Amino acid sequence: MRIVMLTDDSSSIDRRILLEADSLIAKGHEIILLARHIDGLPDGARINELKVEYVKLNPYRLAKPAFRDFAFGMAREIKRFVKKRAPASAWKPLRRSKAFLGKTYLWVSMVRSAPEAYVRRDATRTFDSWTPLHRRAAIGARLMAIMAIGAAAQTVRFVRALRNTPKVGQVSFLAQPMKPHAWDQALIDRAIYYDPDLIHAHDLPQLFAGVTAARKLGVPLIYDAHEVYPEISTLTPAEQEFLVIRERTLVKHCDALITVNPFCGEFMEKRYGCKPFNVITNATERTPALEANPRPRRFHERLGLPPTVRILCYQGWFSKDGRGLAELVAAMADVRHDVHLVMIGYGDHDYFRDIAKRTGGSARVHTLEAVPWTELLEWSASADVGIIPYQPIDFNHKFCSPNKLYEFIAARLPVLANDLVYLRQVVEGEGFGLVRNLTDPKGMAAAINEMFDPATDIVGQSRRNLMAKGPGWEWPVEAEKLLRIYDGVIASSRDERLRGPPVHPRLPAAGEISLVEEAAQ
Repeated sequence: MRIVMLTDDSSSIDRRILLEADSLIAKGHEIILLARHIDGLPDGARINELKVEYVKLNPYRLAKPAFRDFAFGMAREIKRFVKKRAPASAWKPLRRSKAFLGKTYLWVSMVRSAPEAYVRRDATRTFDSWTPLHRRAAIGARLMAIMAIGAAAQTVRFVRALRNTPKVGQVSFLAQPMKPHAWDQALIDRAIYYDPDLIHAHDLPQLFAGVTAARKLGVPLIYDAHEVYPEISTLTPAEQEFLVIRERTLVKHCDALITVNPFCGEFMEKRYGCKPFNVITNATERTPALEANPRPRRFHERLGLPPTVRILCYQGWFSKDGRGLAELVAAMADVRHDVHLVMIGYGDHDYFRDIAKRTGGSARVHTLEAVPWTELLEWSASADVGIIPYQPIDFNHKFCSPNKLYEFIAARLPVLANDLVYLRQVVEGEGFGLVRNLTDPKGMAAAINEMFDPATDIVGQSRRNLMAKGPGWEWPVEAEKLLRIYDGVIASSRDERLRGPPVHPRLPAAGEISLVEEAAQ
């Protein structure tokens, strides 16, 4: 069958999406991924057997005139029509109506822009003895009207806040959570164009489009929450409230729900009162190259390090906040001298090099540019220990299950992690490494020294546990779970066509010419 996946990733598509697509393609399904277009990207691409369209925002919808402008334009056209055909005597009341409407619009605009100032000004004028009595009465009547409207609006806001479950199509006074935005509409248009048999929405920003398109087409919808999106620490309280309302309303229209770990699933189930979330972890595949050479020495070769140097590896985004990287770099001044920190990934490399210089650890701190994820495991396996120093700055960090955890497991690399809930459950529970309180440079240095202490042999024991249990934490296990979820959605679908072979012809790859087009040429 044809499946359309939705994501706002652009040039770098999440590994989780690619692995899910590959697993479904291997079962004979056609996958079309709609991703966000940015300057410099083509309109489409082919990643192995996955077809990708980079969706552009619709310029008409971005430039769509406001209703006010539309109404004024219509009024101008009516005015021209009447002025040409109506006698002069009939035009006088129209001019008066125009003046009344203009004053009304000006008054409403003033109140909307600064209601407190307006109320304060008119309250003063109402009780000003220098103002004529009839004028004071008119001002007082207007003031009472606007206060009544304001009280009614506040009452509606209060009632909706208590219910906190607006239906699809309801308009919120605050932010209109159920109103489609430009990105929503662009995805809806393209998803409907492809006429899929099933829609798979990756993360909350794509869920509105997924629900709308699935309902219009009458097809099943799977929601894949890569994190608890409204709990991202960089969001403002108003943005978080907006997203909670959206997610609470939309998850009830999904045929299956997926997330990355049981803690995220349990949290959203309690918050939204929805059906249970299935857990598909961020696991990855162990590359064949590691079977032939399980302990490559890429870091030593690239950096020219002697064989006696032991490598502590951090990989991923070089975030300045929330990941404990500044503290990690500063800690290296107090770490055993045979241990070097290598940070491989993307971000502000100079920022962390400067910290290493200021703290005296620059000789043993190295930063390398990111490598393709298809090569990443060979670099990971070249280290002695992988570190995850994430800090519990928000829900998603406190209960994180990052890609690097599963990359370390697939590379059979012992893990040193901060004492966070899910990391403790996996790393300590499976014996894959050491969990300690990594919140400041001194604590990190002590934990690193403990990890590399030859007397305790934590690294050796962790590696043996990884060799024995690691395969159970790799993608093939998660792929089976994903296929079972799809089987359940298909079995419960009313559309009997989904139970048979694909009903749509496969699309030509990007750059290919169909037989019809070739014949026409």
